[in-house]
Amino acid sequence: MEDYEGFHGTAQSFAVVILEKGFIVSSTGRRGRGVYLWKQSPYAKDLAVAYYKSSLARGSYSSLANKDCAVLKSKLTISPEEKIDLDSDELKDAIIRLATQNDYDLTDEDKISRLYDFFVEQLEQTWACKYKIALASVDVPRQKFLGYKFPTSAIGQPRCIVVRDVECITDCVAVEV
Repeated sequence: MEDYEGFHGTAQSFAVVILEKGFIVSSTGRRGRGVYLWKQSPYAKDLAVAYYKSSLARGSYSSLANKDCAVLKSKLTISPEEKIDLDSDELKDAIIRLATQNDYDLTDEDKISRLYDFFVEQLEQTWACKYKIALASVDVPRQKFLGYKFPTSAIGQPRCIVVRDVECITDCVAVEV
């Protein structure tokens, strides 16, 4: 079995519901549907807070009673075959081929999300398996939300755990912001 930890930034109103009832898999995201956790690293908590700030600026929490920042730390356990690493060169090449063959608009975030969902579902059908998580690099939230320049040139884009099956989340707690 493999264990992972990740951080999720959201509004307090959502955090209360998540801690009571668990996460709900989103229907879209940068690398397809799922719950997005910043993979444990020295920057993960900062990235979670920055993502919250960018969502707040977009108005994502406008209807909530408590819009204050909350960061949740989650632990996951999976078997190795339940994970797909979308950053492998082989899979990146296959995704580009699929996008090119099907004339996907790679500037449209919703279409990119659907491309990743379709790709993962095709692999699951081909290999008769179910991926509970996907590991993927995603863009850093803008510097004004992060508060400092992320060292992308030194370490690359940060990694997310895209949780496609919330049953693998074994623990979730609020951490100090």
